[in-house]
Amino acid sequence: MGTNFESRLSECVFCDVIANRVPRKVRYQDNELIVFENALDWVPIMYIIAPKVHLTQSEFWRSSLFLNATRVAVQIGESDAVNGFRLVSNFGDDAMQSQPHGHLHLLGGDHLGLYVDFPDKSEFWLKIYGQSAYDPKKFRALND
Repeated sequence: MGTNFESRLSECVFCDVIANRVPRKVRYQDNELIVFENALDWVPIMYIIAPKVHLTQSEFWRSSLFLNATRVAVQIGESDAVNGFRLVSNFGDDAMQSQPHGHLHLLGGDHLGLYVDFPDKSEFWLKIYGQSAYDPKKFRALND
């Protein structure tokens, strides 16, 4: 991982949330997991699903907690984002991982668009959005 990520390893906002040192609205918790609203609000539903014990992203994905986390995430997604939701995890600087604490993002409540905005979208995606060529302004306007 890059130096930017490594320099943040001593800071863990999620551990502070779990310890109630940083306030967040909690959607769900049990003895092992917590689901809380993300501080970011890019879409109507942005939850963080995290283990209460500090694990790296890779440790979390390989742990026995991960299966329970995905079950909880799907249950909450089906309840809170009935038209569809996305589960996302970021690993390292290139993926824009900002927190060293392992976690999943649950996103929903609106049309989420493509996974990554890039200039050479396939014809399939262009047809889905009723375009014959990629125009970032037109694409984003469809989702506003």
